Amino acid sequence: IEQNVSADNRIVAAPPVARDPFTGENRYVPGAVNAGANHGGGATTGGNQFAPARYVPGGSNTVPVPKEEPKHIPATTYVLYTKTDQEKKIVEKLRENNDKAAKDGLNLSSEELEYLVTTTVPKVCAAKPSAVDAKDAAVILKASRWSSELMVPVLDIARLAVNEPSIQEHLISGEDSIMHVILEKVLSEEGVSPPILILSCRFFCNLFGAAFGIETAKASMSRILEQVLVARSSPNRRVRETYASLLYNYAIALKGDSRVHPVLEAAFLAYTASEKDEPVLYSILVAVGTAMSGSKEATLTAQKLGVAEAASSSASISSRLLSC
Repeated sequence: IEQNVSADNRIVAAPPVARDPFTGENRYVPGAVNAGANHGGGATTGGNQFAPARYVPGGSNTVPVPKEEPKHIPATTYVLYTKTDQEKKIVEKLRENNDKAAKDGLNLSSEELEYLVTTTVPKVCAAKPSAVDAKDAAVILKASRWSSELMVPVLDIARLAVNEPSIQEHLISGEDSIMHVILEKVLSEEGVSPPILILSCRFFCNLFGAAFGIETAKASMSRILEQVLVARSSPNRRVRETYASLLYNYAIALKGDSRVHPVLEAAFLAYTASEKDEPVLYSILVAVGTAMSGSKEATLTAQKLGVAEAASSSASISSRLLSC
């Protein structure tokens, strides 16, 4: 795998701009930046499954134009999803879903809801987020008790918050954490929806925004990759793309570490799952190349898996893949 890839196509975390699973003008797009821009749309036809014409998890497909040199393998910059311009609609959806949660007795109190929508949400949605603290983490965690179909706006603010070093530990440490809820409740149910898969993968991608999260992601890698495995074969392209971004981040974090082998194998399996989408293939191939660059053992594993043949077979899809 060569190291020259067009800088115009490079996936970078700074400026962090999410590439979204679902698109649609004038809709609530959690995680969106420039949500009105529609650059192709997701695999879910029509619009939003759970809030038609209003709420479409994901956001814009805007890809940041990097300023670095076009050397991409080994990758060194994590893919992070840290921006949104959907604050008002997130608030509307949180209020709406809190009312729905009341039938199960899981709604937030009026004081908790007001704190969430007037303090926590503005903090995490700000262009330069102010310090998010334990009180914010607590109210997010309490909202995570809602049933999974109500969880999308909660996951949206959680993935924004978890990128902040000031709150990471509160959100991802121990069994009483939002990360535990995502792994053991949200992703453990049958038939996880594309919006939930996308935002869960984004949450895990954003662990790589600070040192504590990186170490937690490494320590929890087996469980995380197990729980998001269904994303690999999703018919929704944006689900697969976000899953590939997670593997990409793991490859960077574990380059030269013996623990990179499961990531290498997962990336190769994602590639061989009849994947034909160019952005997904690109992330996968860069992840594989990054993992290989760290050790001879990883290179040998990749050779046994047939990475060279895989890369060659992708070359005809685009000039960018030809460079990998």
